[in-house]
Amino acid sequence: MRRKIIKQGENTLTITLPAKWARKAGIKAGHEVELTEKGNDLVVGSVGNGDFLSREFDVKNADKYLAAYPNNVFLRFIDTSYRAGYDELRINFDDARILELVQHETEFLLGFEVVEQGENYCVVRNIASGVETELDPVLRRIFLIISGMFRDSYDAARAGKFSRMNNIATIEKTSNRLTNFCERLLNKNGYKDFRKTAVIYAMITLLEQIADDCRGLCIYLGQFRDNEIKLSRETLSFFKQTVKLLESFYGLFYKQDRVKLYELLRNRHHILNNKAIGLMQTQPKKEMVVLCHLASTMGKIYHLAEAYD
Repeated sequence: MRRKIIKQGENTLTITLPAKWARKAGIKAGHEVELTEKGNDLVVGSVGNGDFLSREFDVKNADKYLAAYPNNVFLRFIDTSYRAGYDELRINFDDARILELVQHETEFLLGFEVVEQGENYCVVRNIASGVETELDPVLRRIFLIISGMFRDSYDAARAGKFSRMNNIATIEKTSNRLTNFCERLLNKNGYKDFRKTAVIYAMITLLEQIADDCRGLCIYLGQFRDNEIKLSRETLSFFKQTVKLLESFYGLFYKQDRVKLYELLRNRHHILNNKAIGLMQTQPKKEMVVLCHLASTMGKIYHLAEAYD
């Protein structure tokens, strides 16, 4: 719908609000509204009364879902609903064991809790709407967590302390909770520079995948006893270079310098194309999994740069 601009006084421009929308939002004379700039658009919203999104779905044949755990469509449906910005889910089931899966899955979804349950249903609701405002501090925390995972796993690998690896791998769960939360915020509110919403969302998805790379690397090395194997000097060097590149990108994202970014990407290209391939052809088979995870992270660092101004 369109509205004409009305000039009042010397510098004030006003528009009228549609009566139907105002009634629906409970807005009356004297109330405040929230104005949000999104690119060239100005969005008018009711204060404290945003859209409450809910959905309902049925889960039948519990044995099928339990057998597929944790890789089943049912749990993915909860995750995607959370990231999409839904505030409440009603899940109907015919087996109480499904409730256990729901409770476990909500551990990875910041603010989502089971608030009601019955014999054949449960309700999951967002109880943290008050903190769904600032994305940037959470994004910075994600960077620090993932950089820490890589740094700690490198130090443990260099020292042959493989017993530390499984503990490092569990930190990925925290990363997942925060990346899910950021994706939810972007879907609900957009980024502060609305034009960058899509690229920031893509960057957060890549960060989650990089955390998965580190988790996979840690789980693999965690199967060995301390000093049972010794990674080659060349593999450790590649490991260290990957850590440094990731930490360097984090620094450049918050203190932008295009010249240094181009230098970082050239260095990444040289390492990945001139060293990684050769290492995979010459290093012991036990190191292949490590090299593959590191090369995967190297590849993703290039795409992280798409979020750069």
